[in-house]
Amino acid sequence: MECVAIVPADEVEWWTNSLKVWGASRFIVKTDHTSVVVPTKEALEKKKAHLIECGLPEAQAAISVATDLPGGFKETTPSSCFYTHVIKPDGNVDEALKWFAEYTKAAKNSKGHSLVSHTYNPETREIIAIDIISGPNAMDNHIGNCFPAYAKMIGSGVEMKECVAIVPADEVEWWTNSLKVWGASRFIVKTDHVNDVSLNATNATPTEEALAKKKAHLIECGLPEAQAAISVATDLPGGFKETTPSPCFYTHVIKPDGNVDEALKWFAEYTKAAKNSKGHSLVSHTYNPETREIIAIDVISGPNAMDNHIGNCFPAYAKMIGAGVEMKECVAIVPADEVEWWTNSLKVWGASRFIVKTDHTKVEAVKTVETGIDATKYAMDVSQ
Repeated sequence: MECVAIVPADEVEWWTNSLKVWGASRFIVKTDHTSVVVPTKEALEKKKAHLIECGLPEAQAAISVATDLPGGFKETTPSSCFYTHVIKPDGNVDEALKWFAEYTKAAKNSKGHSLVSHTYNPETREIIAIDIISGPNAMDNHIGNCFPAYAKMIGSGVEMKECVAIVPADEVEWWTNSLKVWGASRFIVKTDHVNDVSLNATNATPTEEALAKKKAHLIECGLPEAQAAISVATDLPGGFKETTPSPCFYTHVIKPDGNVDEALKWFAEYTKAAKNSKGHSLVSHTYNPETREIIAIDVISGPNAMDNHIGNCFPAYAKMIGAGVEMKECVAIVPADEVEWWTNSLKVWGASRFIVKTDHTKVEAVKTVETGIDATKYAMDVSQ
């Protein structure tokens, strides 16, 4: 089954939720570009002047504004971006979160953004974002829309901490040049290794014998029997249901005495298994030899999808860990009603940096530990 829908901009979310349940293997819901209002020359000049006034270099302001025109924008392969900022000790938390909400709204209204998932972690004062951005024009459009709020956020006592992007091979240089100017102390732009993986997905319903064999193999590889049973059950049509997509950023490091060749061999197998798992709208993986980091950004549609992931990926994962690899980070932005589930599911993998937080683009009220203020009162309408 195929399902391709062209809908009004203010109905994209509704149509997506309504149509995705029918299980089309090719599924696209996009805004009707014929209904997009073309900005006037006067409006573009005014926007450009405002961007320059906010501190954006004139050359970038001109490039960004040009993407607002229909002929100035083209999508390419989606790139996955994980980036964080920290509110400094003398920063104004209220102001920072206010402008973070405005920044989020602007990002959601930018062209070529298939995912904008943002949150705040009061324990570490981190502003966390995972965005999926479809190419250079989309990033330039992002800058043009987001920079005014971003400048205000930075001015509230915020600084960029990390920027990790997984991009197409032919765009590495462009993304490196575009992103490095924001000053992240941890900065990584690498090719998406997933594009090199051959896939063998199948929709065939497994036999009872095949499921029993798979369960036994998972247990043999070291997965607890209870989890093996849960994971195998999701292979059946009646045992699987998608919920809201949750983006997950996670890294592993190859230890000094680890076997790099073996680790990367099993990382490739792990990636292939993830790509063949149910409910994965994005699997974006890479390796950074400078830091020996195995880096992943996945978008996983709910608990059943994660359990399916475990059932498919664990054999290769166990081999990868056995090659001298350990988990380093796991940061997930999830729906409010799934925080506890995701926390329990992910914490067992032993990441030293572990964060599971509600997606502030979808919730109405979360109070910070430090101030007790309503950290998302400003973000209640970011879906507009």
